[in-house]
Amino acid sequence: MKLERPVLASEIARILGKELFNREIDNPVSGINEIHNAEENDLIFVDFEKYYGLALNSPASLIIAPPDFHANSKKSIIH
Repeated sequence: MKLERPVLASEIARILGKELFNREIDNPVSGINEIHNAEENDLIFVDFEKYYGLALNSPASLIIAPPDFHANSKKSIIH
């Protein structure tokens, strides 16, 4: 699903009442997608450890993940 306009990851975190895990990376998000269909600047959600690598290697710019998901990545991450 494409958004009407890009939204920064920090704004999505604020709306959700969360903080960015890696605050210095505030990527724009222009869509929401499933992990297997992610496109550049998409938001994806991952909740199983076996998919963490797939999430990190996807073109998505924002990952919403459980607190045990820690990664040194150029993606924005919300816990």
